[in-house]
Amino acid sequence: MNQGIRLDGDLCHLHGVIDFDTAPQLLVEVVQYLQPNRELILDFSEVTEANSAALALLLEWQGLATSNNCRVIHQNLPESIRQLSEICQVSTLI
Repeated sequence: MNQGIRLDGDLCHLHGVIDFDTAPQLLVEVVQYLQPNRELILDFSEVTEANSAALALLLEWQGLATSNNCRVIHQNLPESIRQLSEICQVSTLI
């Protein structure tokens, strides 16, 4: 399975690698679903690898969702991203 997303209602399945190469396209793909008064669940269970670009992406999505009156929920977040968010002291933002 290649990098990308698969949308199933309000559940957005992310899959593959999230890194500096794939993050820009994933940003564009998910932004279209950050609509006002919507709840979007981002499921990371099919993400095989994620680095600091994934954390930056999460923060960007969260900011855009807030400005669009949309709620984003993260599901099955990779442990590497959880740890990085704690080290960077941004875990409460995601």
